[in-house]
Amino acid sequence: MLTALLAHCNAAARAYSSSVLDSLCYLFFSAKRSDVLLVLNSSDLPNNEFLFACELHGGVAHTLSEFSEEDIREILEKCGVSDTNWAKYTHLVSGGGHPQLAMAFIQSMTASGWDTSEFQTLNALLQGSPAVEDVRKRTRERLLNDLPPPSRQLLERLSLKTGDFSRELALDLGKTKPAIADAGIILETLTGSWVDQQEGNRFGLSPLLTGFAAKTLGADDKKQIESAIAESLTKSHELDVVDMNSAVLAAWTSENEGVLLKLCMAVLGSDFSELEMLAPHLSMFTLFRTDKIAYPANASLSHMFRGAQVLLLNQDSDSPDKLQDALHCFAREAASVEHEEMRAGMNLLVYSKLLLQTSKAGLSASFTDVVLQLDRILESDLLPVDMLQGARSFEEEGVTAIGFMFMNQARQLKKIQDLRCVFDFLDSASPKFRSRLLAPFTHDDFEVDMLVSGAWLREHDNETIDSPVHSAIFARLEGQASSWGETDLAVCCRKYQAIILDEYGSDKEGALLILDEGLSKFGQTNSELVRAKAKVLYRSEDHKESLALSKMLIESDAPLSEVEKAFLGRDAAISAEKQGDFKTARRYYLYGSDAAKKSNLPDMTAMRVGLLADAALASWHDGDRQTCLQDFVAVLSELSKFRPDETLRTAHCHAVVRHVLLWLDQDATGEQRLLENNEETKIYPGCVSNPEPHPKIKTRFITPIEMAWYMLTTIENHAFLDVGITENLERFLPAGPVLEGQMLLGSAKMQKAMALLDTKLFISALRDTNSYFSFVQSNGTISGGLDVKNVTYSTFPLATAEQQAKLKNLTEQFILLFCANYLFQGNALEMLGAVKEISEASGFSVRPEVLDRLQSEGPTPDFHTDLAKLLFMERLVATGEQQGTPRQVFEVAFKSLQVAQQIGSYRIIADSLVLWLEQRWAFVWERQRFLLSRPSLHETSIKTAMNNEVASPETMAAEILSAILPMLGIENQSELEAIIATLPR
Repeated sequence: MLTALLAHCNAAARAYSSSVLDSLCYLFFSAKRSDVLLVLNSSDLPNNEFLFACELHGGVAHTLSEFSEEDIREILEKCGVSDTNWAKYTHLVSGGGHPQLAMAFIQSMTASGWDTSEFQTLNALLQGSPAVEDVRKRTRERLLNDLPPPSRQLLERLSLKTGDFSRELALDLGKTKPAIADAGIILETLTGSWVDQQEGNRFGLSPLLTGFAAKTLGADDKKQIESAIAESLTKSHELDVVDMNSAVLAAWTSENEGVLLKLCMAVLGSDFSELEMLAPHLSMFTLFRTDKIAYPANASLSHMFRGAQVLLLNQDSDSPDKLQDALHCFAREAASVEHEEMRAGMNLLVYSKLLLQTSKAGLSASFTDVVLQLDRILESDLLPVDMLQGARSFEEEGVTAIGFMFMNQARQLKKIQDLRCVFDFLDSASPKFRSRLLAPFTHDDFEVDMLVSGAWLREHDNETIDSPVHSAIFARLEGQASSWGETDLAVCCRKYQAIILDEYGSDKEGALLILDEGLSKFGQTNSELVRAKAKVLYRSEDHKESLALSKMLIESDAPLSEVEKAFLGRDAAISAEKQGDFKTARRYYLYGSDAAKKSNLPDMTAMRVGLLADAALASWHDGDRQTCLQDFVAVLSELSKFRPDETLRTAHCHAVVRHVLLWLDQDATGEQRLLENNEETKIYPGCVSNPEPHPKIKTRFITPIEMAWYMLTTIENHAFLDVGITENLERFLPAGPVLEGQMLLGSAKMQKAMALLDTKLFISALRDTNSYFSFVQSNGTISGGLDVKNVTYSTFPLATAEQQAKLKNLTEQFILLFCANYLFQGNALEMLGAVKEISEASGFSVRPEVLDRLQSEGPTPDFHTDLAKLLFMERLVATGEQQGTPRQVFEVAFKSLQVAQQIGSYRIIADSLVLWLEQRWAFVWERQRFLLSRPSLHETSIKTAMNNEVASPETMAAEILSAILPMLGIENQSELEAIIATLPR
């Protein structure tokens, strides 16, 4: 009763809202006084007036939508039904979970004991459930009793529209005679109770009203309304794909030929991309029966409808058989069109569109039947000249229209076996017709390979190539092509014989025999066969012979396609690189890159850049590091022009370029760079230009291009070069500086400054180091919040005076080590000038006493001042003012290595230190031997340490100190030996 009362209020509130609201308020307050929970059920939300009068807030209302499958499953579990299929079936039968219909069906099935035969017959779905129909019947009776005639009439008309509808349709149906006044207002009053508001301007009729008009309207009335529906849905210049199925059904039922014509023309006039999008949605076309005439009343319209069906089915990958059936229907129904020009024009439109499309359904080898039909039209006099203008434009460029369409379909074949049918078709054709079909392959823009490569590639992708069977098929095709005088096609077929034997049958000798016979037959300089032979040798790792053949093709400018030249250059370069001929490798990588560029194919862009990167690597291997880095400037510039996620090749190129940069940095520093899985960073010849990358490369994380630029700049500094990358870095960064990149670069600049004794660069790097460490300290985490997978676009702020003071210890270590390297590299005289320049710089803090000890004697209260004094004294030794002592030599070397280990400059210092130790120890051994303890006993160990040619500088430095230590008579010798043992080696 409460539900009925509230529903009545919502439906009639505009007429007598005051009395109804007063009654509801009275009911509400009565329940409140009696402490009774009151639940009001309504099709509409309560209005503001009611909420205000009853002192309720807006959140008190809750919307209960249709039952979901999960809701129905829970209801069925309460009824003891555990099979989840019943929940899905009930949801379907009840019009998507309508509560009343769902409960009616559940009650009906409970009474029948949930008979599982329903799943076989689908009676409730196809014929209707009596219980559900009874609910709908009572609903119709209620409509007759409760709703005024205009509302009832509008619902009748809307129930003839399949699916949801728009407000415009309701208004248009209101104008259909007899007109319904104020149809828009009536729709408003029905929304909530009988009409569901969906998103935007869309509405849906309650499932309770399914089939309503079928019980209340006569055939003529229904036909009139369905025609109005069809007209309304297609009145706009742009058709809504959501309503096209409904429009087809309404037009078909009402025999509205004008709308059917408009819908068919919309499909026939769509281009390839549009048909591809339309096909999944226009089921009224794609699912239409093919065992009867489409539209018997009008042969031309029926023919047109079949044409639209054929084009849509061609884009439906699930309907290859249905496509063939529709094609046969199209041909049969064409015969019923009396007007010859109209019939020929429609056939021309459909067949040409069909042959120009990329088929998802797959025409397979049967496309030759369509080609034959189309050629008859093109060669006949049935059509006026202006209708054939498009075909004539092809011929002006030296390509026949029928040949282009033939080629387009041939390249879509999925099986090599289908090529037999195509070649048999060509064999049976007249020489003149065959010449028209093969005309495109004489044009520079097309390759004869296109006729057979599509089938081979798809069999390759599906891993279904059978070497003996398929090589024999290509041998047969070669014979047919030769009989037509098509030498290039015959050579192509022989080439594929060899490819299949070698790559899929692992029969190298058989492949070479086929190619050698071909060279004898078609000429020893035939570039296609020579190239194929070079490939066979390349695959078998016979790089010397493969390179010789490839050189011959390249140097003679063989008439190969630009794509083939790109692959030829890559193969030749790899063969040269594997033989250690890096200059030749670079030349051929660049040859391949240039060919890839000339191909103008988007899919070759990544390979072009990859070949340029491989050429740069060849220069690095050849010792020309500067050229390598200059090339990588071009590589990164080109890399930023395409996204990693465009294709598998672009993903590979982006990922491997960054990997190569990591390897270059590893090679420049001599320090191992491990990948995320702790694998060693390795490269191989031609790695960046690999045309067939692993699919998983697309899942690799790709750092932003800015990080790649920072990596390249880091390599420039680690390689101690000045190519101009560091100087111009900011203009290379698309989105500006990156903190994570500055962190890498700061360290590399410091290493370069240390190695080259560049004071200005050292001061800049020291200032950057202070800024970075100050940022990390202020952030409060070890990493400073920096993450290469989520980079921060910014710059490190200059360290404040307070922050510089906190980093004083680190700053002094860098300065001491920088000065020590002056000494070790034999530039002790310039050390004093560097110290003065550092003391005048800003951006970092250092104690005056450290700088003083580097320039004069004085107190040494700590490690840093002590090492500074030792460096000052060694500078005096270098100038001849002092001779120094063996212990002083040891202490300078030992303490410098300790500092280098702490700040990460160990390798650079060790490189310089070894030579300095050898020179200083020669002086000690010659003039200060008397200061040593039992020198003869340790002479051999010192010579062994200094003459170890296979050891790294790091190892030699530690071993020399270990050999020297026992001769110095130091009291804590064992403690120092333990420290030396921990030094890097």
